[in-house]
Amino acid sequence: MLKEKFVPVAIDQWYERRQKDAKGDFYRKIAGQGPRNNFEQTTQGHYACTATGKLLSFNSNHEDINRVKTMMRKAIEDFDPASYEGVEAIEAATLDSSFDLHPPKDGLVLRVHSKILSGYDEPGNKRESSFQNSIGQDNAWIQATEIEALIKVAREGGVIPAAISHRIARFHLIDNTRGEPPRWTSEEIMSIAMEISNGVIEGDVKLSTADGKRGYEAKLYGRIETSDDTVTRFDLVADGKFWGQGRHTKWAPKGKFPLAITFRMADGSALLDSVPPHGVKGWVAGYYKAEQQ
Repeated sequence: MLKEKFVPVAIDQWYERRQKDAKGDFYRKIAGQGPRNNFEQTTQGHYACTATGKLLSFNSNHEDINRVKTMMRKAIEDFDPASYEGVEAIEAATLDSSFDLHPPKDGLVLRVHSKILSGYDEPGNKRESSFQNSIGQDNAWIQATEIEALIKVAREGGVIPAAISHRIARFHLIDNTRGEPPRWTSEEIMSIAMEISNGVIEGDVKLSTADGKRGYEAKLYGRIETSDDTVTRFDLVADGKFWGQGRHTKWAPKGKFPLAITFRMADGSALLDSVPPHGVKGWVAGYYKAEQQ
């Protein structure tokens, strides 16, 4: 039904509800007709609308497939095909550069995945089971201006530039398997070491909040390969113990639990390769200068 009766679109409403451009205006027009119409707060949910922006049905961001089916059926029943005729395209306009983000030109995009390997109690229902088996996904960005220094270390050996290692630690060594996680602050990086020798990356990291209620201690291992002035391979695995949870990542396993996080170069073949890192939200400069903030 979703494939045949609708044009599916996935967005991050954190951006669209803030964007001061035609794209943001169209989204706010749709969402403004629903129950989550305060754009100072989240407007997350499932929306079905016409090409004119008329809202047909809404469902909160709930994972119950039956509720989504009901929402879609209501939209189909209320849709008047005649209303689609003669709809003009939205005028092309300059997008709000603060929120229209793209991977760094001539830089690297790393696909990041996280998985809790064990530690959960037996799930009490299907919802708990889905959380416990989920895999977190994100992208990490490395700028073109950082690649030269990275290649030099890859060939000669030494320490990975702090801008890259701290960025990885602060924004990507997180438990995002159950929701939107809090970022680490620079003060919460207790220690991090990432060195390259003969193309092998080795190191370790210790992260902890001041009160010790949330943290991650892991070993790092990976491989990096280069050709001319290009990085052709960047694989990294963080394997260690995580503890604690954030406001939107509740129901974590008790105590310290094994969390593995992988990084692998993206080739641009997947649509998801263009999605900005979670840590970039509203703070692009800070994301790139993680060790200075």
